[in-house]
Formats: sequence, C-alpha cells, structure tokens
Amino acid sequence: MSTGEDRAGASPSGEGGKEKLRRRAQRQPTPAISEIEPAESDDDQSRRRPRPPAARRLDRVLQETESKELAEGGRWSICSAEAATLVCSIVICVVAAKYLENLPQDADRKVFTKEELARYDGSSGGPIYLAFVGQVFDVSKGKQYYGKGGGYDFFAGRDATRAFVSGDFEKDLTDDLTGFTPEEFRSLMEWRSFYHKDYKYMGKVEGRFYNPLGEPLEDLQKFEDGAAEGNRIAELRKAERAKYPNCNSKWSQAKGGEVWCKEGYYPRRVMEPSSGARLKMRCACFKDQQHSDLRQLYDGCSPDESRCRTAPAQKGGKAGKAGNAGSDNKAKVGAA
Repeated sequence: MSTGEDRAGASPSGEGGKEKLRRRAQRQPTPAISEIEPAESDDDQSRRRPRPPAARRLDRVLQETESKELAEGGRWSICSAEAATLVCSIVICVVAAKYLENLPQDADRKVFTKEELARYDGSSGGPIYLAFVGQVFDVSKGKQYYGKGGGYDFFAGRDATRAFVSGDFEKDLTDDLTGFTPEEFRSLMEWRSFYHKDYKYMGKVEGRFYNPLGEPLEDLQKFEDGAAEGNRIAELRKAERAKYPNCNSKWSQAKGGEVWCKEGYYPRRVMEPSSGARLKMRCACFKDQQHSDLRQLYDGCSPDESRCRTAPAQKGGKAGKAGNAGSDNKAKVGAA
C-alpha cells in the first residue's frame, strides 16, 4: 500500500508529476507543421468520388453551350463594329457634301481654254458664254443681246473686256487693258459686279488674268489695284461735290452754252480729283465770290454773277457739249 507521500508524488499536480510529464515530452518529438494533414471537408470528399455519367454529360453540354455563346458574342461584336463604321462613313459623306456646297462660288468650276470658250458663242443653239476680266459667265438668258444677230453678239465666246470702256467693237475686242486709268478700272469693276449679279458664273479662262490652274496672274492684280485707286478718287470727288455742288448747265445750238447757280452761289471752273496727266474740269457753285487759279472765272463773267455764258451759239454746226462747264454737265440740271 502506498503512502500519502507516494500518492502526492504521483499526482499530476505535484512536483514529481510535473517532472515526469516534462521527461515524457522530451522523449516524443513534436511533428512539423507541414506533416500535419488538415481534416478533409465534405466538398473534398465529394470531388474524390467519381461523378455519375449523367452528370458528366451535363457538364459537357454546359461547356459546349458556353463556347457557342462566346462565339456568338464575338460575331455580334464584329457586326456591331462594321455597322458603326458604316454609320460613320455615311455621316462623313453628308458633312463633306455640305462642306462642298458652302465652298466659294468658283471652287468647283472649270478653267476654260480660249478654244473651249469660243465654242459657246451661241452659233449652234447651245449655251452662250462670255468672259470678263478672265471670269466666264453664262449669258444665255440674254440671248436677244448676246446671241447671233443681237446687239452684243461680238462679246460671245471671248474675253473682250477692253471694248466695254473704249466702245470700239471692232479693234478693241480683246482682254488687253494696257493704258487704262484708275477711273476706267473702276468702271470695269462695276461691270464685273453686274455680271456676277445678273448672270451665272461658270469659271475662268486661262490667259491674261488666270493660269491653267485658275490661279490669278499679275494683270489681274493690276486691274484690282487700279480699281481700288479709282474708288479712292471717286470718294474724293464725292466729298468735293458734297461741299461744292455742280452748277446747272444747258446748251443749245441757237443760244450756245450757259451755267448757273442758285441765288447766293457763284459758278467757278475747278479741277476734279483724277489720276494721270489728263485734267478734268467741272463747274462748281461757291457761296463766296473769291476766285483764283483753282477757282477760275468764266470768260466774260464777273465774280458776282450767278449765271455765265460758256460757249457761243453755232450756226448749222453739230451740237456739242456745254463749253467749259465740264464733262459732267451735258445739257442737264445739277444739284445746285
């Protein structure tokens, strides 16, 4: 029979029991963590078990269906991309068409050769074209003037700009504007504006004003510069006439020429603003009676007279202008 002391030494709670447990633990090595196998779950166990044939067939059907859906989705993506490309192309075409409609008037017109332009003289009953400062216009609606037998049929099928100013419809049926003054260039510019307004613009003719590509040449720049100078001179004249209005004037073969101003104004010969060597004179009305080389008295007319004779009567002669009253006072009543 063991004593109480022996029982105390064998008790786990005693000092002797603790020592025995330590020695036992040292004799049995602790296993590595990697050697400890985790407990299997129900899913792991089910995966290790073989699947029934019906389940395997269902898996294959699901895989095939998924593959088909992926393929169909790819084809749909391609079709969507093609449709988007087509829509973009249509939009681009519409925008381009609108852009072409809004281009400057001559952007899509052709450049005629002189030989091509000559075919449009109306002789064969076709369209009638004429060129003016190198620009071509369809004047078919004015065939009573420009068609065969019309008063201006010599303008058809050519550029005869010079004759519009010179009035020589035999020698000046040409586009040569050599020697023109700014005032004459300005007159041509007004004619060109008239054709743009009243007739259809068709393009350009290669030659003096445009090259075969329709690009402007030096003579066109000279024309435009001359017209700009003519406009400047016209503005000066307008200002002068507003300040000193034209005289009234008349001429008859029986009485000759006469100029006059309204009461309180006096006629004087003055120089018009102009270009070149040619001097242009006109009769202007002044409120004061001063006179000088720039405000000339009419021959035989005193400074305080408001009516002056300008040219003697002619017997059996050809009617002419109102003497020195100037080119702007041909048998007309002015503003004064």
